[in-house]
Amino acid sequence: MSATPGITGRTQREVFDYIRFNAPVTKNEIVQELDLSLPTVQKYLNHFINEGWIVKGDTLPSRGGRSPRTFLMNQNGRIAVGVDITRDGVASVIVNLERKVVYKSTIEAYYERSEPYLAMVGRHVEETVTRSGVDRSRILGVGFGMPGLVSRQTETVTYGGVIDNLGLSHEDFERHISFPAHLVHDVDAAALSEFWPQGAFENAVYMNISRTLGGSVLINGSLYWGDGSYAGEIGHISLHAGGLKCYCGNYGCMDPYCSTKVLARHTGGSLTAFFDALAANETTIRRVWSGYLADLSRAILNVRMLFGCTVIIGGELGTHVGPYLDEIRLAVDKLSFYNPNAHEYLFTSTYTNEPVATGAALYFIDEFFSSLGSAGSRRWPTTHTTRT
Repeated sequence: MSATPGITGRTQREVFDYIRFNAPVTKNEIVQELDLSLPTVQKYLNHFINEGWIVKGDTLPSRGGRSPRTFLMNQNGRIAVGVDITRDGVASVIVNLERKVVYKSTIEAYYERSEPYLAMVGRHVEETVTRSGVDRSRILGVGFGMPGLVSRQTETVTYGGVIDNLGLSHEDFERHISFPAHLVHDVDAAALSEFWPQGAFENAVYMNISRTLGGSVLINGSLYWGDGSYAGEIGHISLHAGGLKCYCGNYGCMDPYCSTKVLARHTGGSLTAFFDALAANETTIRRVWSGYLADLSRAILNVRMLFGCTVIIGGELGTHVGPYLDEIRLAVDKLSFYNPNAHEYLFTSTYTNEPVATGAALYFIDEFFSSLGSAGSRRWPTTHTTRT
């Protein structure tokens, strides 16, 4: 980012945020709303246009004098790449400043702890960028999301029990690409996709329910990490003391009772097939669902009792259980000893377009916005899906 004389971080952020959240806006609207002089606003507009952060919009009808020109954020003025690495595949997305996925590419590739595998991922990222046709100079970086607890300080995997990635770091990926790299826990990345933009939620817990169970916690509008890297690891909270063995080595954790594998194993490993059968009201599948619901509702209530905030069902399960959300809410309320009101706090995820890869990219998008300066005390309305 180039330095421009007379540009200060605080004012830069306020002018940019006003355009970002209220566009299309005119120069005079910025002057009046932010109480800035016309020359000052013009200086920042020129700076933003030169950097490629905003573009000129339509000209409005004149009310006497020159017709006012509108301005709006250039959604593709900066972009980031996100990569979701799983046991059996790699998904890459290119995300713009509005969280929109402008390009996506996926490949089947079984994870292995080897240099050839890392080189293959690097080639996939570079090929994705090339095929997308985006301006490489506008790419902020590449975020990698994968299973395992990741240290925020070193960006190194500190627990790799799901796949063999203990000790893997962002540098292992970075040496195979031509951009800065960031490594993040896949659950935190998915949660960031759901919670974005900042201000969409104040307090919430994102339950990532897929083939494993994890979570991410948002407190006062920011992800909560705790004293280490494992805040939100709800999959290893005890649900049935001495029960089924979890992959972590303990017995009775939420994970072996509430992961989607519990359902999919009854339909050849396909979660979609399970919910198709459930929609058809097949007797055996309905019985499996009832047993699963008993454990799921208790797990959700435990999370609600612990944090007392919005709870979002995400991951693979979140994309399938929309038609059964009221049934889940009712099951949770039947267990609640106090103020049964799950319809007010329990929702399914609304962002389902490669949430891990998108969230990994959003780390760079958020860093870009932060680099513009302090957001100050003004809070413009954020646009996010109304939940019911």
